[in-house]
Amino acid sequence: MKTAPVFITAVLLLTSVFADSQTAAASSPGSIVGVWEFRVHLFDCQTGATQARLRATSLFSADGTMLDTNVAPPTSRGPAFGVWRYDPSSQTYEVTMRLNRYNPNGSCAGVAEVQRTLRLADGDNSTGEIRGHLYGPDEQPVAPPGCGSEVGTRVL
Repeated sequence: MKTAPVFITAVLLLTSVFADSQTAAASSPGSIVGVWEFRVHLFDCQTGATQARLRATSLFSADGTMLDTNVAPPTSRGPAFGVWRYDPSSQTYEVTMRLNRYNPNGSCAGVAEVQRTLRLADGDNSTGEIRGHLYGPDEQPVAPPGCGSEVGTRVL
């Protein structure tokens, strides 16, 4: 069957183009690749009332993946795993990450999914907006979406 080799070649070509564009964005001056410390302000999207202020650390890898943790007790949440991409039209980094949440007794409380939009002010400083969603163990929403802002500094 001749269509299989053509399909495989097309997939490999598209994968290579995506990887090359991601590598170019990662290696360009001002890339987000590295370890960043963030000061995060979480607030109610409707009222603006502060819900939390915390510090977080994110590792952005050149392959478009990322890891994140924050100062919340490790018994309340796991590490966040995610992906990022650079949007040249808006000159922003779009990040999506998920993490497991735990109840005080250690049982699963569900997951959080977070979307972040980051803008580099220069090579080592950033600002961003956050939008988060909390889901129960059954993946059903358990709270209205949350909002936030963040200011980051590259540390490594």
